[in-house]
Amino acid sequence: MNRRAPSPESGRTRLGLLIVSLVISGICVGLGIWQSRRLSARHALNATTEAARAMPELNLNRAGPSGVLDQRRVTARGRFDHTRTFILRGRVDRESPGVQVVVPLRLDGRLDAVLVNRGFVPAPDAARPDTSMIDRTEEAAVRGLALPIPSSPDSGAPISYGGAETWRRLDLAAIRGRLPYPILDVYIQEIAPDSAGTPARWPRPTALPPLDDGPHFSYMVQWFGIAAVALVFGVAATLRRSKEVEDGRRQSKTVSS
Repeated sequence: MNRRAPSPESGRTRLGLLIVSLVISGICVGLGIWQSRRLSARHALNATTEAARAMPELNLNRAGPSGVLDQRRVTARGRFDHTRTFILRGRVDRESPGVQVVVPLRLDGRLDAVLVNRGFVPAPDAARPDTSMIDRTEEAAVRGLALPIPSSPDSGAPISYGGAETWRRLDLAAIRGRLPYPILDVYIQEIAPDSAGTPARWPRPTALPPLDDGPHFSYMVQWFGIAAVALVFGVAATLRRSKEVEDGRRQSKTVSS
């Protein structure tokens, strides 16, 4: 029985298959290295955060705004200015939609104030909470973490919705423009007591994000795994086609002889 001799196209197909697998593998290796670098950066950030949180608690009523306050444990005493509450829309807590409530705290013994993220309040549309649920205590002693207030190109994206203003995020310049008194460039993320359950009144302090590896380690493993699979598949498929071509050549020689 006659067989056709291997065509030049089969060689080009093998080469093309190998090149494609190498390209895919190279891209995946690059993405894996990128995730590895992000993982290293995450580790460095976590170490810095842990060191800051391990420092002695700082009383903002006595301390000046100078120094590194990011991730420091702080306390503050003063009066909440509920007339200038900021609502952060589009939040989710325990799979329930809602908002976060940020209130300026006029610091005792000082002329300035500090924003306090008091936590989560449920709202079906994630924008308009039932204001009767919100605790409006004026005199307060607050304990939490100091976090920097960012400045963003969209100024926090404040919008008027249902007769009230809501924000996507805090923005230092935009908020300073709305307040008649100076504020610190950090806000306090209020921390709930360890025994806190479902509050009778809201807000409920929001849990802090864990200091873990995030998704970077699993993503790194996945990209390196895909790179290995693509490389093995390309080499195996190329070798298989090479074997088929070689077998075809031998059979052609046998038939012709």
